[in-house]
Amino acid sequence: MDSALVGALQFGVAFVWSEIVASSISTSALPLALGILIPAVIALLLWMVDQPLNVSRANEDKTRKA
Repeated sequence: MDSALVGALQFGVAFVWSEIVASSISTSALPLALGILIPAVIALLLWMVDQPLNVSRANEDKTRKA
């Protein structure tokens, strides 16, 4: 269920951003580049926040098994 929700959220954000890029009158590639860069930075930050949590969960599992 969680992955379906994330997928739906991705499609929603992509739709909104594509409409913003399409409606801009700019002839530059900046809106497209920002549409790629901003979600990538957000994903990287979320991954970095999640990694310490995964490590601590793994350590808890090892201590429970011992």
